[in-house]
Parts: sequence; structure tokens; C-alpha cells
Amino acid sequence: IGCGSFFQSNVFLIDSFQKKAVSLVPAGLSVVELYAGAGFFTAGLAASAHNVKAVEFDAEATRLAQVYGYPVVRGDAGDFLAGISSADCVFMDPPRDGVSNKVIAEIKRLMPLYIVYVSCSPATLARDVLKLASLYKIESIDFFDMFPDTYHAECVVLMSRSAGE
Repeated sequence: IGCGSFFQSNVFLIDSFQKKAVSLVPAGLSVVELYAGAGFFTAGLAASAHNVKAVEFDAEATRLAQVYGYPVVRGDAGDFLAGISSADCVFMDPPRDGVSNKVIAEIKRLMPLYIVYVSCSPATLARDVLKLASLYKIESIDFFDMFPDTYHAECVVLMSRSAGE
């Protein structure tokens, strides 16, 4: 990972963080991964999911993912989703400002069985989860204290389609 790319830096939690998030996606599902970065979660998803399609906006992160053989394409998350006709799971790890209204609308259009939302900002996570609350229920929330003695925490939320949807 180059100096211009983002990557989790807590070496004590990084493995359990990745394993927990990826373990929330049942094996064999078709997964659309948004904000894939250099392929941190893509690596685990590709090992257990039947089909992974991933997108990242940052050119350097996309290049690195492709160097390591991860199926990450460069593009906007909302535009990428608009081109997808179906997915069992949407897995997303957006930047601190969360996801756009276009992404929310496209998730509602796709109606995946599951959403895994990884977030470094509890405030934007809560905002985005509320936008999906009429269609999805929270199954689990896990916290990873990546920077002890600071307010920074990573959250991993599993949502499933509500009954009757």
C-alpha cells in the first residue's frame, strides 16, 4: 500500500476486523462491494462468495487492488450500482461522510437480502441506516476500537431485509 492510499493501521485488530466483517456474508452469495479501496475486504469476500463485483473511486487504490488480482473496477459507487441488475448482498465501507442518496436509492432498487455496512463514523452510519430502516432491520453491530484512547471506532453492521419485503 502506497503513502497515497488508505489502509487500516491497527495491526492487532486488522485480521479479526476483516474476518468478522466478511463472516457476516453467507458463503456463495453474489456480492456487490462498494468503496473497495485496495481490496482489504475484497480478498476475504472473493475467497468465500460465489461472485464479487467491487468498485472504488480512487485510482491508486483501484490500481493496487488489480495488482493483487482483486476484481475491483474504478468508478462511482452510485453509477456502478445503477448498472447492476441483482445482488444478494451489498457490502460497503464508505469514507467518513457515508453514502450518497443515489447509493441509498440504488440499494432500495436492488433489494439485496443483506447489507454489511462498515463505518468509521457512527454519525453517518446512523444517518444511512435510518434511510434504509423501512426495508431493513439490524441483525448485529460490532465495534472495533482501532485507535484506543480516541473517539475513533470502526463499526460493522449487518442488516437483513425485513419480513414481507
